[in-house]
Amino acid sequence: MAEGQVTVATAKATFYALTRAMRPKTLVDNIFQRRPVWNKLRGNMKPVSGVSWQPAIEMRELTGTRYTRGTNLDLAGDFSPEIATTADFTTSEYIMPVMIPTQDVLKQGTQGLVDLHKTYMKNAIRSVRTDLSADLFQTRGADATGAIGTGQIANGMLTLDKCMWYANTYGGVSPAVANQETWEAHVMQPTAAAGATVALAPSMQNFEYMVEQIEMTCDEKPALIIVTEETWQALKAQVPSQDYALWRSAYAGTDIIRWGYSALWVLDVPIVRDRDCYGSAFVADQSTVLAAKGHDAYFVNFDHFKYIYNRNASFQWHEDGWRREILTYDCIHNQYFVWGSTACDSRRSQGRMVGIDPTMAIGDFTLGTVRLPGADA
Repeated sequence: MAEGQVTVATAKATFYALTRAMRPKTLVDNIFQRRPVWNKLRGNMKPVSGVSWQPAIEMRELTGTRYTRGTNLDLAGDFSPEIATTADFTTSEYIMPVMIPTQDVLKQGTQGLVDLHKTYMKNAIRSVRTDLSADLFQTRGADATGAIGTGQIANGMLTLDKCMWYANTYGGVSPAVANQETWEAHVMQPTAAAGATVALAPSMQNFEYMVEQIEMTCDEKPALIIVTEETWQALKAQVPSQDYALWRSAYAGTDIIRWGYSALWVLDVPIVRDRDCYGSAFVADQSTVLAAKGHDAYFVNFDHFKYIYNRNASFQWHEDGWRREILTYDCIHNQYFVWGSTACDSRRSQGRMVGIDPTMAIGDFTLGTVRLPGADA
């Protein structure tokens, strides 16, 4: 063996020592970044000891009774429907294998071995981030052609699409059941009519209106609005450059600006872009909203939208450490586990716009209509 080269045993020991130094917090900090929604979720993580979280969920409000002196109130006749039901959110089991070819390992000296490990680890962490983000924004079924509100890849995490819609079962709870009618999000979408579906305008007015409607329902505003690049540029074109500069100064202390992101603002809520947010060219004169396509926008309240994870099997490497085995090829390998998903205990505090056409001329802008939770009750 040439001087300075290492043995497989030395390589495994070195990899194990380097990997052990990557504590779970370090891994999480490096995965939950580079995207505003993941930075926000980093501060809203909820560990679970089993495979799921069953929160008491918020649905419709109570109805009080007017009474006068001497009235029989009969208080035993009802219960609190807004907290009477629990949802069930199950974690998704994800694994990222890291396989370093044995040939590459044995060609390295000691310092080269450290650099090799760092290169593979950085790639693995970026890959995890990419996979989880793609899962989160999966929409319109597993193959992006199904119904809105069904987006979830096989064995993948629960998505923004499933949470921020209406009439669909989410967390095992259906809004079609009595007293659960408001287990839905606020939705603004085109009015579908045969051969006459017209797109939503990418107007600041529409985004302001959506925030106002959510706040009037819940006494809470979203913390973040996520749009496509095309929608963000259409919105920015409506903002005078001096106003945009003033926003950067006025909101300099907010986390979004401190993290280094560009943002627009509506009623103190930042609007940011994400490349995984669904967007497709709007197709006019369709009979359904699904067929019309267009771009999505999500209004996320992180007080109620969380990232849940199994505390015993998440952000951890395999307990046996690095091993040499003949898999598909001769390599030294390890595996990185994330058992997690998203969960929401108040769908009515969330919102969504679908069918936006970022290419719409400003002269064609009209105010959209917001479907409130429980509108079909």
